[in-house]
Amino acid sequence: MRLLTWLIGLPLAAVVVAFAVANRDPVVVVPWPLPFEIEMPVYLLALGALALGLLVGMVWGWARGRYGRRAA
Repeated sequence: MRLLTWLIGLPLAAVVVAFAVANRDPVVVVPWPLPFEIEMPVYLLALGALALGLLVGMVWGWARGRYGRRAA
């Protein structure tokens, strides 16, 4: 199982690093109702959205699994 984790994780990490290196250009994000702008690299915006989605999915799965753990 540990070998499988390395075989999947290492290429995935290489893809993420390549994505970050290729997308270093700045982008301006304007959160619509707020009166300010945020300038950040494209990779930070994309990886931040990915991390937020991962976090929401993990919390959602934990909350849904709570009922099954209670019955067990």
